[in-house]
Amino acid sequence: MQPTLRSFRSDDPLDAIEEELIYTLSALQADPRAAALLPLAADWLSRLQEVRKLDKRTRIGVVNAEARRVVSNENLDNACELFGAALLEGVGGDLSAERWRRFFEMPVGSFIRQALARQVVAVAKWLGHDDPILENHREALAQWSAAAQAAVQDTQSLATTRAKNQIGREQLAEDLSRERDALHCALVELGESAQLPITWPEAFFMRTGLLSRP
Repeated sequence: MQPTLRSFRSDDPLDAIEEELIYTLSALQADPRAAALLPLAADWLSRLQEVRKLDKRTRIGVVNAEARRVVSNENLDNACELFGAALLEGVGGDLSAERWRRFFEMPVGSFIRQALARQVVAVAKWLGHDDPILENHREALAQWSAAAQAAVQDTQSLATTRAKNQIGREQLAEDLSRERDALHCALVELGESAQLPITWPEAFFMRTGLLSRP
């Protein structure tokens, strides 16, 4: 049985796909009998490069947003803890005091562990109150809740970019797989017409890219 080319997957590393494409292009150029088939693969690398550019922009955006989210979350948590400690002292440790419950309806430790978006909304409500203890912490709370809100929005806006990137990778994998199969068929036909060994077409594809049919 002749081997069949494996299909590319959308989660294949782009570097690995590129290596296989470069190998095939170089192999076609190395054999004068196959050089006429080069147009079938002429734009493979340029199409891969377009997907690579979007993939890189997406990864950079995700990492940047995550870094901003983690830093702003850490600082917002610290600001909330400092305010909570000062407020608790201000109400004499009375967790049932109306002044305390105006800001905290749960333990401070639980408050800072809720979803960041919910925490930001809660802190925004705090900032609408007048309280002498709050005033001492208002600047830090305002600064880091705004930074956290921006990070949350960045993460949400990346959803469209990530989806576009995934679609691009899926389409590339599907198209390249189909076109490599077409090239393989053309090589088989060429080899048969020239009475070349049955293994000749397989030399144009990296061995790691070949699977044996059962």
